Amino acid sequence: MKCALLFSIGIAFAVQTASADPVGAPCPELTPANQWLPGYQARSEGSPPIASTKARAILALRREGLLLKRRDGGALSDAHRAELQARLNAIQSGEY
Repeated sequence: MKCALLFSIGIAFAVQTASADPVGAPCPELTPANQWLPGYQARSEGSPPIASTKARAILALRREGLLLKRRDGGALSDAHRAELQARLNAIQSGEY
């Protein structure tokens, strides 16, 4: 009985390992065009999607903040900082 169980676990592991992508296989989403974008995250079968609209709004605000920071030369201008803070306050209060 134990031998059959261990054998079936071994077979299942071998099949799963054989059907996986080989090491170094290219990821179709990881292209030079999008791998360095702020907020880029490759889809993964194992990670659940972000379901909360509040979390998505905060991530979008973060992406926009990083983009504005890059456009401003590495530091946010006072106007952009105030705009982002106002939008963050609105998201946190539920007005998004």
